[in-house]
Amino acid sequence: MKHYLIKTDEVAKSSIRQLVDYASASTLATAVACTATNFLQVIKTRTQVAASSEVGRIRPDDKESVIKVARNLIKEVGLLRASVKGLHMNLLHAMPASVLGMVIIEAIEPENASNEQVL
Repeated sequence: MKHYLIKTDEVAKSSIRQLVDYASASTLATAVACTATNFLQVIKTRTQVAASSEVGRIRPDDKESVIKVARNLIKEVGLLRASVKGLHMNLLHAMPASVLGMVIIEAIEPENASNEQVL
């Protein structure tokens, strides 16, 4: 009985380690994806907001095109700062969903994910 309990404990620790690995991989993948697409998200948001009258008075040429929005953004804050503007909120929004989704999927059907063979 004692041997069975030790073996069960080892399996549980192994499962927890796998779930931590999945959560870590998901966090890293989400961080890379959010960082890569953040500049486009900022431009998209600025393009949508450019239609309002308040922003139209401040930056009237933002209504013309997406390229003008990008140029104005880079002129205002610089390329590096424009690339990370709002990134922390994007990460706070995307990471929990990504981690939970990955961990839940792997906890439900772990054998399907690890035993698939690519032909």
